[in-house]
Amino acid sequence: SEQYPGSAFILPTPIRPTVILPANLVEEVIREPEDVLATREEVDDRFLVKYTLMTADDHMIRRSVNLITRNINEIMDDITDELDLAISKVFGADTTWQAINVHTPILQLVAKINSRVFVGLELSQNVEWVDAIINYTVQLMTAVKKLLDCPAFLRSAVQYLLPEIRTIHQSLASCCRLLQPILEERRRNLAKPSFKKPADMIQGVIDYAPQGQGSILEFQGRSQMILGLASTHTTSITLQNALYDLAAYPQYLQPLRDELEDMIEQDGGKLLTKSFLMLRKMDSFLRESQRMNPIDLLSLRRKTKIATVFSDGTAIPAGTSIAIPVSIVRENDILTNPGVFDAFRFERLAEAEGNFNKYLYVSTDGNSLGFGHGVHACPGRFFAAIEIKFILAHILLYYDIKFAEGTRRPKTTYYGTNIGPNLDVEIMFRRR
Repeated sequence: SEQYPGSAFILPTPIRPTVILPANLVEEVIREPEDVLATREEVDDRFLVKYTLMTADDHMIRRSVNLITRNINEIMDDITDELDLAISKVFGADTTWQAINVHTPILQLVAKINSRVFVGLELSQNVEWVDAIINYTVQLMTAVKKLLDCPAFLRSAVQYLLPEIRTIHQSLASCCRLLQPILEERRRNLAKPSFKKPADMIQGVIDYAPQGQGSILEFQGRSQMILGLASTHTTSITLQNALYDLAAYPQYLQPLRDELEDMIEQDGGKLLTKSFLMLRKMDSFLRESQRMNPIDLLSLRRKTKIATVFSDGTAIPAGTSIAIPVSIVRENDILTNPGVFDAFRFERLAEAEGNFNKYLYVSTDGNSLGFGHGVHACPGRFFAAIEIKFILAHILLYYDIKFAEGTRRPKTTYYGTNIGPNLDVEIMFRRR
């Protein structure tokens, strides 16, 4: 986008070349309906869903996630319980500095919290379940890469030779086996007039799946794997980047901690859901961390269903992949020194304009595409934000954090357009 400012250009991508549109077309892209610019079909193509099982009803996913978001106050106790169980195991109780590679512990912590909220206590403590949810993403991405390396006409045959595809099906079988008694008990309880439906993903899939499929075991198992994929790895990557930024910029630790401790004191010594809405510095820090470390170079990915001409004259034939680069959040004129990490820049912008909602971590617009934008913006971002802030709050309250002497924030790694933190770097933790 720096080489072709304000113009469309073609980027070679695995399934088909992608036309990268300029930032001024964001609003036009999000206005077009699915029968013009298709989101689901683009995802299905990119992840080869007929081989990898990664297909789901968007309406069901969105409504199920909204069920969790609406009941977030009830869910906070579950998150607290999981954190209390896991946090000292992950970061230790030693009051001297300890070097920790946070990738796997953070991934497992997030998977357990999500499982507690999505499917309940029993499965969140089941190692087989947590491993299946975590490994599905790894196996899927490896399988997609291998399938893309062979000609399209051979993929139907080659899939049976890939150990990753076999592992995906084994993970689904494990999830279904573990879910079966829970789903059967849920069906029995739902037949009782006095039963209060839980606000979990099992119930969401039952209530919102098309044609009553939510009570079918394989459909329920597949849906939970996809929900786990969509939430666990993205949240853990975001958290790992945030921890790297805390360690790299220690000047922000105390202001973040002071804000948090003041809020807890105001709320009677407890962390409440509403507290996180008022943590302006933490919210700004997370938005800046996401801005500097997006998980993908591209956003607003679509597949054209019909030939489309945009207002600037850019003509796109049917069957073409299009996207907007997330780099616009660095290039935008409203930011001072956009190439510099400035944790509290969005707090200052919000105060200057008197508009805090505009600059919230979860807010989306044409200048902030980390969660997408428009009707297809990530529906789970509200729950994810609470979860990330809750984990970060516990770390700030109970631990000091830094990089080892002479160590700097590691450069991010790239796989195609996907971006992730370097997984080999350790962070120093010390119990306060």
